[in-house]
Amino acid sequence: MSDSSNSLYSEDELRFHCSTANTPLTESSIRELISIVRAEINASASSYPKTVLEGIISFLENHSFHEFAGRSDNFKKNSFATSELARSLSYHDASTRIKYLAYRYKFCQYPAQKILDHFPIVLVIEPTSICNLRCEMCWWSDKSFTSERSHMGWMDFGLFKAVVDEASEAGLCSMVFAGRGEPTLHPDFSKMVAYATQKGIIDVKINTNATKLTDKMARELLEAGPALIVFSIDAHTKESYEEIRRGAKFEEVTKNLKRFTELKKNVFPNSPTLSRVSMVVFKKSQDIEQAKVFWNGLADEFASERATERLGIYESPLRPTENSPCSFLWERLYILWDGRINPCDEDYKSMLCLGKLDQDHAVRSIWLGEKLQKMRTDHLAKLKNNYSPCNRCCGF
Repeated sequence: MSDSSNSLYSEDELRFHCSTANTPLTESSIRELISIVRAEINASASSYPKTVLEGIISFLENHSFHEFAGRSDNFKKNSFATSELARSLSYHDASTRIKYLAYRYKFCQYPAQKILDHFPIVLVIEPTSICNLRCEMCWWSDKSFTSERSHMGWMDFGLFKAVVDEASEAGLCSMVFAGRGEPTLHPDFSKMVAYATQKGIIDVKINTNATKLTDKMARELLEAGPALIVFSIDAHTKESYEEIRRGAKFEEVTKNLKRFTELKKNVFPNSPTLSRVSMVVFKKSQDIEQAKVFWNGLADEFASERATERLGIYESPLRPTENSPCSFLWERLYILWDGRINPCDEDYKSMLCLGKLDQDHAVRSIWLGEKLQKMRTDHLAKLKNNYSPCNRCCGF
C-alpha cells in the first residue's frame, strides 16, 4: 500500500473510542461471576480444566475491564475482557456465562502461551470469496487474485451446516463471518447466521461493508441475534470514503446504517447485537477524530486500527528469520467457501492450504493433523520463513 500507516497514529490513538451500548461490569456483578466460577471449581465433575477456571478468577479479581486497541501479544497476555463482554454476559444464564468466560480466557491465553486446545478457539467462515467493491487496500485490487476463477465461489449451505454442527458439538463459542469476499452477498447469509446462533455459538461476529444491508436483511440479522456486527467504513466524507471503498456509495451506506440503528432501537430494543463502525487507518488523509464524531449515533461503537500489509504480501520484503511464531496457529482456522482450510487470511491465495473438508476430513482432524502440527513446530523452531507468505508477514 502506498502512503503507509507507519507513524500515522500512536497505539493510544488507535482504539475503541466510544461504547454507547455498554456499561462496565460492576463490582457486584464481578463478585457474582467469581462466585459462579468458584462453584464450578467445587463441582464434582466440571467439563472445564481447573487451570482455566482459576485463570478466570485471577483475571476477574486483578484486571480492569477496559477498552483495548486492536489485537496484539500485549492484549493477549494482559487483557481478558472485550468492550462487549459485560453486554454479552447479561444475556446468558450461569452455565453459559462460565462457557463464555472460559472461551475468553482461552482466547487471551492459549495462543500467547502456545497451548493447543482440542478444537479451534475461533472459526472464520467465508460465505463467499466474491466482493462488490475494489477497496484500495484490499486483495480485490490484486488482479492476479481476481482473475483466477478457482478462487471464486459461494459456500454450499449443506457444507456450512456440517461445519456448524461439528463446531457446536465441540463447544465452539466464536464464529466470524468474514473472508475474502463480502458475506452479505451470499443468498443464504441471514439463514447462515441464524443457524449458527440457534446451534449455540455464543459469540457470532459479522464483518460487512454494509452496502447490501437492506431493511429485510437488517431485520433478519437482528432476529438471528449475532453478538457483533462490524461495519467496515474507513472515512467520514464522501470523497475520502469513495476513494478508498471503490464501488460503494457513501450516501447509501450512511442510509443503511441509519435504518439499521433505527430498527435496532425501535423494533428490536432487547437485541443482544452490538454494532461497531470500524476504521482501518493507512492514509494520512483519514481523520480519526472527525470520523468518530460523524459516526457517533450510527453504531454502538467506533473503532480504529492500523492496517496490515495485505495487498501484494507475496511480493513484500522478507521478514527477519527470528520472527516470533504466529499465534493464529493456536487460535483459529479459516474455512473458505469451497471447504479448503487455511491457517491465515493474509494468505489470500491459499498457498498454505491445510486440507479440504470432505467425508474423511473434518475441522478437528485438520486442526490436530500432521500438516498443521508441523507448521506449529517449525514456527516455534524459528523456521517460520520456510512458509510463504509467513516469510513476509508481520505476524500476529
